[in-house]
Amino acid sequence: MTVSRQRDPIVVADQRWKEHGWDTGWRLRTALSVDRVAELIRQHDEAVMRPVRLTSAKHEALAAVYFSRHGELSLGRLGQRLLVHPTSVTTTVDALERLGLLRRIRHPTDRRATLARITAKGRRAVQRTCATLGAQHSGLDAIGAGEAQRLFDLLAPVRAAEGDFDPDAAGAHTDPVLEAEANWAKEGWVDGPWFRAAFSTYRVADLIRRSNDVALGPLQLTHVRHEALAVLCFSQAGEMPMGRLSEHLFVHPTSVTSTVDTLERLGYVRRVPHPTDRRATLARITPAGRDAVTTSIEAVAAARCGLGALSNTQAKAVFALLAPVRLASWATLPA
Repeated sequence: MTVSRQRDPIVVADQRWKEHGWDTGWRLRTALSVDRVAELIRQHDEAVMRPVRLTSAKHEALAAVYFSRHGELSLGRLGQRLLVHPTSVTTTVDALERLGLLRRIRHPTDRRATLARITAKGRRAVQRTCATLGAQHSGLDAIGAGEAQRLFDLLAPVRAAEGDFDPDAAGAHTDPVLEAEANWAKEGWVDGPWFRAAFSTYRVADLIRRSNDVALGPLQLTHVRHEALAVLCFSQAGEMPMGRLSEHLFVHPTSVTSTVDTLERLGYVRRVPHPTDRRATLARITPAGRDAVTTSIEAVAAARCGLGALSNTQAKAVFALLAPVRLASWATLPA
């Protein structure tokens, strides 16, 4: 994948919003940065997890069960901890069960409930991966301990506002991030402020997407579809080669193909031949697609990009703290 070093795509996106009258201060830049860094953390973590055939979502579910009091959780409780829909929990547990890392058992007192119980193989997988992750600053090597702690502190109000924890409750264990950190520390996988900063970033990215779903859902758009549509809308000609679209979205070309397929079925995009390169295909936004971008962005802007708990100054500070992480990864991409 190649990326131009001339302009930060997040800054460009923010400028495009402002040109069209959608100004959220520093919140758009910050929301996009949080999303990007969360993706970088996921990529870092999955490189460690790949030998045991785990993705980040599967690992998070497995670790939640590992650290539970009895090594088992009901599927409903597991969904609450992971901030995901019950259907996603079922799919994840199915995959972990096929790998022999979890197994389903009947709930001893509630016949309507099913428990996910970790196996010995699952415990070994968690111990192996977490020990490695704990030694690598959770993918946030580009910032120091002080910056990591500051990032955690700034993101806490966002998580509290979205119900991730109750800031008025007594005890660190009411915060899932601090609870997870305490669990890691008991096992000797200490990573200091980098762990809590990384985990907070990951959770805030999920919370932002959930907030945006309110605006995107009626238009049958997901976060990725909306991002692709916005890139096309703001491009000079309203069209872009599929490969170039992949670069803008920082995703694999296969994912872009799937996204464009869906947008085409929705009538928001259509494929056209490239005028000079017979091997390439352009994705072109339609009038319906432009209308969808306008409607959705207005709603997202009204919700302050899911970061309404932050002042403009705080949002700017988060953006500044995340910048070294983004730019370090950007610099490693081939020119």
